[in-house]
Amino acid sequence: MSVKKLVSILAVLTLILLGGCGSDGSAADDGIDSSLSSTDGADDGALPDCSKIWKVGRTLDLDSYEGCDNGDEVVPYIGSGCYPRDGNYIGVSANFEDRLWVVQEGASDQTAKGGTPGEVTDVDPKC
Repeated sequence: MSVKKLVSILAVLTLILLGGCGSDGSAADDGIDSSLSSTDGADDGALPDCSKIWKVGRTLDLDSYEGCDNGDEVVPYIGSGCYPRDGNYIGVSANFEDRLWVVQEGASDQTAKGGTPGEVTDVDPKC
């Protein structure tokens, strides 16, 4: 058997094996809060629209938030600890386009879970 034929067979087998892995795209499998996705037009398992999530005054639970769809790109959730100038940890913060912020006060400084969902604001919390 030639090397070229062997490589082709291995490539086909790899594709077959990888085809059996993954998710069916349901919200339960990808960690998206189903109430969030159904109220914001993402009931097909896709990420919710950023313009519906990131609105000033909207409450955002960072425990269930995984990111959003900004039309031409997916914006993943990236949180960080919020330590204001006094250095005392208050929770987890996230931002959207460096113009909207949310702080989930009381989230664990080890796991970033828990705490009280915060309100989206256009005032930088200076974390």
